[in-house]
Amino acid sequence: MSETVISRMEQTLVLKGYSKSTIRTYLGEMNSFLNVFKNHNADDFDTERIKAYLLYCIKVLLLTEATIHSRINALKFYYEQVLKREKFFIEIPRPKKHLQLPKVISEEKILSGLLTIENLKHKTILLLAYSAGLRVSEVVNLKIKDINSDRMQIFISKAKEKKDRIVPLSNRILPMLRKYYTLYKPKVWLFEAQNRKGTLLEVHRLFLKMHLKI
Repeated sequence: MSETVISRMEQTLVLKGYSKSTIRTYLGEMNSFLNVFKNHNADDFDTERIKAYLLYCIKVLLLTEATIHSRINALKFYYEQVLKREKFFIEIPRPKKHLQLPKVISEEKILSGLLTIENLKHKTILLLAYSAGLRVSEVVNLKIKDINSDRMQIFISKAKEKKDRIVPLSNRILPMLRKYYTLYKPKVWLFEAQNRKGTLLEVHRLFLKMHLKI
């Protein structure tokens, strides 16, 4: 499905005379979008789904204002020029000069959403991230040795601005972490997959799914 989307989009961009640089940028942005929705048909999305995705880009991926504009431009082109949905993006706002973060979601609402998750690994990832205020990349790169249950601390290696930092480990998450460790038996990385890229995509999708729910 994604290959068809990219092919149709590239054809339309070429026929409309867009520069090679713009084509490369738009296709790259579209690929990033499609990678999040591998099991969905993007052609069927409505504006609310697009808004939820853009909120995810701002709040979870922490993309820059310029990148958000670039991604919106690519999505707008696909839905309005390729799929011929006239004025599809008229209800989707763009960030102003200073990107405003969306309204903060209450802790109660987040926790109630987490309680509905049955998969222990997924629940542990999300609860750990929200309780400790971790970025997606920080969750993915956690190692077993980074969790210090004696001092109730989490060591974050090479965080923002390439500096190490230590954050508190919540009493609420510790029993779940121990249960997760007993069941999954990770060896080096706290949340293991076949490769680090696979783990990153998995966590990205978890965060997006969570935001769509709440």
